[in-house]
Amino acid sequence: MARIFTAFGDTYLKNNNLENALKSFQNSVNIREKILESDTNNTNALRDLAVALKSIGEIHLKQDETEKAKSNYAKSVEILTQLKNNNSL
Repeated sequence: MARIFTAFGDTYLKNNNLENALKSFQNSVNIREKILESDTNNTNALRDLAVALKSIGEIHLKQDETEKAKSNYAKSVEILTQLKNNNSL
């Protein structure tokens, strides 16, 4: 289900429909976070969460919400760094 929301988000983002893109990516994030509550080492969920957070950052940047963009980018980088350090990338 989270992948479907991500695909919708990508489509909305390509069409510059930022409001729906943001909603779709946030739904994807919510699902990934739920998965990670019960399986904290799920590398697929972590990687997909990082991708969704990066996309949310991109949306905020397009909306001139620099601080929100930085926050989401930082979360994404933190997750990817964690995965890299665990040789999970």
